[in-house]
Amino acid sequence: MGKKTSKSTEKKSSKTKESLDKTEEMEAVEEEKQTTEEQLYESDLVKLKKENAKLMKKHVKKVEAEVKQTFDLKQAVLAVKALQKYQKSKAKAKGQKTNLLQEEDPFLHLQFSLTQLPKGSPTPRPLQLKVSSPFNNVDFNTRVCVFVKDPESEFRSQIQDLDIPCVAEVIGLDRLRRDFREFQDKRKLMGDFDIFLADIRVYKMLPQCLGREFYQKKVFPCPIKLHGFDSPKELQKQLNEASQ
Repeated sequence: MGKKTSKSTEKKSSKTKESLDKTEEMEAVEEEKQTTEEQLYESDLVKLKKENAKLMKKHVKKVEAEVKQTFDLKQAVLAVKALQKYQKSKAKAKGQKTNLLQEEDPFLHLQFSLTQLPKGSPTPRPLQLKVSSPFNNVDFNTRVCVFVKDPESEFRSQIQDLDIPCVAEVIGLDRLRRDFREFQDKRKLMGDFDIFLADIRVYKMLPQCLGREFYQKKVFPCPIKLHGFDSPKELQKQLNEASQ
């Protein structure tokens, strides 16, 4: 009786093992099939992205060619001269200004139309757009001021040995609040530099520190990431790219 029971138990266990093996085999086949389908989908997606990129490049080249054909350099020069003349006549019409504002430079705003929307979700922060021939660089003596999180000395020590030719000044939030309280100080700060960069960790606090003068003149500090880099070279690259 004991032998029969053990044999039946062995048969049941062998059947159970076989069914488990079959189940595992089916699961493996199904998983392999799913993996293959995912790979095919990813491959098709990559192909589609490449095709879209090619189409976009063709479109951009076409638009650039059209712009070159329609752009008249002489007309552009005439337009700039007309704007300068208008600015002078406008200044004369206003009459004498106070001493504080006599040195104020006129502002001309150039508007660009993009053929492609910037990547990412909409944001009120300024976006950096790379141009093929940047006018802000060391050749044009571009001066960049960077607003950083305190302690200011810590960031200075990070960049002192890096090759960042355009960065002329680093200002911590405490010094910005302490040394640039008055309108004249803020206005002088705005006039001393061509570009203002801001650590994203202090970016939201700048409007209160800089005041209306900066933002009315549309001098918006550009937020950039200045922390969490694996090497100083990455920080150097980030600052140099943002300075153009």
